[in-house]
Amino acid sequence: MYEVRWTHPAVADLHTKVRTGPVRKYLFAVAQSALNRHAGDWGGRLDNGLWWRRGITPQDEADPDAIRGGDVDNGPGEMPYEFALVYLRSVAAQTSRPVMVLGVVTNLELVAGSAGLFDDGRTAHWPPPHGLHHGAHHGPPHGSPGRRRATRRRGGGA
Repeated sequence: MYEVRWTHPAVADLHTKVRTGPVRKYLFAVAQSALNRHAGDWGGRLDNGLWWRRGITPQDEADPDAIRGGDVDNGPGEMPYEFALVYLRSVAAQTSRPVMVLGVVTNLELVAGSAGLFDDGRTAHWPPPHGLHHGAHHGPPHGSPGRRRATRRRGGGA
């Protein structure tokens, strides 16, 4: 098992781009089971050094047609492999490979190229994987991230 953390923008992507709960849950399972493995046909490395993995778990690689998607009220169903997780990972770690999920993108966004993948500058805020501790979620992605309450120093002094 390895540690997976989700950035706030990645959680926001998960809730804005993925319309159904079952597909969100499946993408979380992909993050927990596939991001520290050789991606093979289901992922790879982008020009900017980030990694990507299509929404398919190692258990379902042999038969992607068996994956159940999510039902959408007004349109075609949604499938997890229509999305990809973009992440940072340490290729040097021998025992545990911490992974930082930076975003969830559609296949069309991925095909468009890594240059304009995240126009919001989210990748500029993240150092290489050895520093995976700033502003990240642990565990499954959930509702919108809570606001941090600013605290004041107690006592006097400068």
